[in-house]
Amino acid sequence: AIDSSDVSLVEAEPPLTPEQLAADGAKPQLSLGLLFVVNFIYIFALALTVPVFPYIWTTTPAAGGDQVKGGSLHSLGVTINSACELLSASILGLMSDRYGRKPFLLLASLGQVLDFLVAGLAARDRPDYALSLANGHLWLLFSRSTAGLCGNMSVFTRAYVADSSSSADGAKNFAKLIGAFGIAFIAGPPLGLLLSANGLQLPMLLAAALTVANSLLICTLKESLAPKHRTPVVRWSRANPIGVLAYLLSSKFLSLFGVMVFTDQFCLGMLSTIFLQYTTVAFGASRVLT
Repeated sequence: AIDSSDVSLVEAEPPLTPEQLAADGAKPQLSLGLLFVVNFIYIFALALTVPVFPYIWTTTPAAGGDQVKGGSLHSLGVTINSACELLSASILGLMSDRYGRKPFLLLASLGQVLDFLVAGLAARDRPDYALSLANGHLWLLFSRSTAGLCGNMSVFTRAYVADSSSSADGAKNFAKLIGAFGIAFIAGPPLGLLLSANGLQLPMLLAAALTVANSLLICTLKESLAPKHRTPVVRWSRANPIGVLAYLLSSKFLSLFGVMVFTDQFCLGMLSTIFLQYTTVAFGASRVLT
């Protein structure tokens, strides 16, 4: 016989283990393998454009070939892109908790396609391009803003990995993401610079084509967040960047972690945005490696 004090122990469901939370269907590790490919292509395509974007801004009517003005416009574009990411991050994050990660991976990828395609068509370094946009600086500001509002794919890839990893494999899987970032950023910029020697459009259009292919791969991904683990409703009151910053200040650990991440991203942004323009102006460097 079971007394009343034991009934709750018999009827209560045991807490889900990390392995059960990660398993939404069969073999989540297969989805992770494809995700690592998606993440590498995303970073590699982005890395291709890093040494090319400033030169494209320089060729626009607003810069008129002036390297300093081109660098300033490029910095403005990066700032606008980052500000739009900040504005949309909390909204997209809440929606991904409700509807899953896959739709927002795809949205971020399509935003990147638009950004690279517009940048390629905005290049005016050669008069014989089959397609070219007039007032390229305005189109670039539009595409940079739109791409930022579509979100940063890295955020959703990390969420996907967190959904699909056990407690034992989490650190290893995140290390693979970081490793892919390093390899892509080693290989991407030199190739982008070499491809740009005969025209600025080529590396940008190649990056756009790679990202289109990446979007198709994302469509084949298995959703990582099972319906039973999604938030039942989107609490729009939490969808504001100020609330996120307030949350970071809620504990000493989060505050220190936030300072670390901010410092890391600030330095990386400064390096990728300003270093190329500085060497071009200060030392007369050229994108043609001779």
